Amino acid sequence: EAQMKGAEAQARAKELEETAKALTRLIRSLREPRKPGAPPIVHWDVPPNSLLWPAQGSVLKPFGRQRNAELDTWVISQGILLQTPAEAAVSAVRGGKVIFCGPFRSYGQVMILDHGSNFFTIYGGLGSLLKAKGAEVQPGEAIARAGPPKAGQGGRLYFELRRGSEALDPLVWLQKQQEKTP
Repeated sequence: EAQMKGAEAQARAKELEETAKALTRLIRSLREPRKPGAPPIVHWDVPPNSLLWPAQGSVLKPFGRQRNAELDTWVISQGILLQTPAEAAVSAVRGGKVIFCGPFRSYGQVMILDHGSNFFTIYGGLGSLLKAKGAEVQPGEAIARAGPPKAGQGGRLYFELRRGSEALDPLVWLQKQQEKTP
């Protein structure tokens, strides 16, 4: 039985890795091709700790390499996982355009926003979607609701920030949260 659990864990870890690679390919395919003579892609002028939070909540899983006890292996998270209130509003962290919305592999319901200058945000594990592909959104505008909870408590939101196909640690770019006092 331990061998079977180990094989299942390895398969799940491989699925997570394949999904992350597929998401990178999707973003590449959705980017508008640059036309000859188009101005060069400008540097992203967003200072660290300046983006709005995508939802109210606390970080359950940080960005980067982490030990996954359930899978008994190391996994690399290209984003953060937030614990949110049930059906919490999910908002655009910056103005942009919805370039994808719908189910995507193990990420569940996904919405991808293009913020220009080759920067994208990815919102995964969503419940209801409030915007459609092609919609222009403003900073702080509600775009979706947080996804269904695990174990019946609150909601969940997976969030990624990308420069091209490179995943960036969202906690570097999101505003510092106020510490909650009991």
